[in-house]
Amino acid sequence: MSLPSLYDLCYSQHKPSHFTQVRELFETVWGANRSDECDAKHWYETLTGVCPGVVGLCEGQIVGFYMVSPMPFSDGQEQVLGGQPIDSMVHPVTIRLRHTSTRCRVPALS
Repeated sequence: MSLPSLYDLCYSQHKPSHFTQVRELFETVWGANRSDECDAKHWYETLTGVCPGVVGLCEGQIVGFYMVSPMPFSDGQEQVLGGQPIDSMVHPVTIRLRHTSTRCRVPALS
């Protein structure tokens, strides 16, 4: 992959159809992968539902990933549904662009 410009990047809501490409990005970024079953459970089968996520795309290839795992939080008196970021990653080729993402095209998430 050649170095993209900021205007080559866009963001989209994560969908189950991104599963294979996100796992490929995980292996590129971290040097190894977990089992398919582990990632499926980690991303789609939580106790509180599917994790919302966003993918960064460049020419149809996933180059970034951010996901939040829903979980209950409490102050000791009241419980609310919150979230914890999981498996955030950026492809090494695009890592220097991540801090300027506000200039990228960001389609509305539906």
